[in-house]
Amino acid sequence: MTGFPKRFGPYELVGEIARGANGAVYRARPVHGGSDVALKALREEAPDAAACARFRREAQTAARLRHPNLVAVLDAGEVDGRFFYTMPLIEGRPLAHDLDGPRAAALIEKVARAIHHAHQRGVIHRDLKPTNILVRADGEPVVTDFGIARDQRRATQLTTAGELLGTPAYMAPEQISGMAHTADARTDVHALGAVLYFLLTGTPPFDAITFVELSAQILHSAPMPPRALDRGIDPCLEEIVMKCLRKEPSERFSSAGDLADSLATVAGSKSPSRSRWILAAASGAVLMALAMTAVGAKLASNLIEGRGSGMIRVGSAWIDRSEVTCAEYGRFVSATGRKPPPTWRNGKPPKGRERRPVTFVSREDAAAYAAWAGLRLPTLEELRDAAAGIERLNADKMVCAPAALESGPDDADSAEDVAESGVLHLGGNVSEWTSSESIAGPRLGVVFGGNWRLAWSQCLQMPAIPVPVETRDSTIGFRCARD
Repeated sequence: MTGFPKRFGPYELVGEIARGANGAVYRARPVHGGSDVALKALREEAPDAAACARFRREAQTAARLRHPNLVAVLDAGEVDGRFFYTMPLIEGRPLAHDLDGPRAAALIEKVARAIHHAHQRGVIHRDLKPTNILVRADGEPVVTDFGIARDQRRATQLTTAGELLGTPAYMAPEQISGMAHTADARTDVHALGAVLYFLLTGTPPFDAITFVELSAQILHSAPMPPRALDRGIDPCLEEIVMKCLRKEPSERFSSAGDLADSLATVAGSKSPSRSRWILAAASGAVLMALAMTAVGAKLASNLIEGRGSGMIRVGSAWIDRSEVTCAEYGRFVSATGRKPPPTWRNGKPPKGRERRPVTFVSREDAAAYAAWAGLRLPTLEELRDAAAGIERLNADKMVCAPAALESGPDDADSAEDVAESGVLHLGGNVSEWTSSESIAGPRLGVVFGGNWRLAWSQCLQMPAIPVPVETRDSTIGFRCARD
């Protein structure tokens, strides 16, 4: 339909707002007077029967919902064989990455309560994303577009197994694997977590050039924790986001209402100042010279011979000076018959990487190696103690560009970063498994430190990240400890 204004039944279409595969949204003015509305109609091209049925279902579903933060249906009908319905015209903009943590939490709390209202009436949205949440001039969010919503109260479903519905970057694993017909409240919880992740970091939890790569990330990889991208994010808010994004629906918040309640606890908090990082960078040269002297003396008295390049005493524990290497892990694989990392061939690491930290190991793999070596995994507190002074020793690197993403980690015995204790690579190289459990939920371990995919400014902020214990990733390795 071109040329505006144009008469459409009892409305005059003033202009087109948006257009999708089967429908279009217009700004419309009632002919007999009244405020402008948003009118959604099937497109002029004759759609198939399934598209017509889905469009009618969308209008019927949205009409059942009455909540101030959900778009309302005002009118519905048919003009010349084209079904339509109208909604209030929302003068606003889609969600954007321009909110601080508390404001983002407060906004998504309102959205979560609105979605919980829909869930209580059997409606699963299945396509929550920033562009489907409009913010009015008064700051109130409004959820729109129930075009692919699932109505759990109807016996007849228009979605079948294998059908892919939703926006890939914000999809839950069950959607990306073609199981959208099984979506429930926890699927929308995942999407709300992904939207909040975007508000906090400016990027979706997963990002890839191809759909195949994006699907693999959503199904098998843990998202980068928000605080690894912005240290100023509230740790409690990060825990909430990461819980929403769990792979298993049973490990997420059980309802959008529970998510809203958790967000309410942090909506009034303030982000910490980052001025200390700027100060550290400015004074780094002097502090590093002093600290390196202390490192030399402490290393000489604390280093003992042990596995690999030795262990260093930190408090009441002994910590490996460097990460477990591919060569060392290979000996464990040969002795025990344990399955090697998926990137290895014939049970051996890629040539030339024998001295690099082993990666693609789950926490169970790491703990099994430690037990085989007569050792254990360190706790989060032990690694934090061992990492003391990294910010001062490496302050000159705080303003450096991100590491080269194609390079991978350095050799485990290289002196890329060093703590006052003499322990290497707790700032970067690879993030490391600990024996500590995350408070965010069951089967979540904690990995510590930055890695080769992050800028130094992010690595040296010492992130402690909740990660599913079965995760195997190119950025996660481990080292051992003993009492």
